[in-house]
Amino acid sequence: MSDFLNRAEFTKLVEKAVRDNNMSYMDAMLDICDKNNIDPEDVKKFVGAPLQSKLEVEIPEGRRLEAHLLLITHGRSLCTARKPKCYDCPIVGECPYEDKNL
Repeated sequence: MSDFLNRAEFTKLVEKAVRDNNMSYMDAMLDICDKNNIDPEDVKKFVGAPLQSKLEVEIPEGRRLEAHLLLITHGRSLCTARKPKCYDCPIVGECPYEDKNL
């Protein structure tokens, strides 16, 4: 995990990515995790209340648990750290990862 990031720095990076790259907050967070070697499961340490509320707007309240479980399953089955299975990914066109394994 990246030791140089704290909650304020992470939030600034997310806000900048959303603004500059026209990304969703979830996409921006995943991109920053990838670039800074942060396990997405550890990201909770970096998400404060303002960022949390912006994320909650992106996913309807009744579907948050489902989205959470789907993201975990996706990460474990397709979007693995060492050899992502981009060739089988149904959302590869939305992925910001540059070195796709196609």
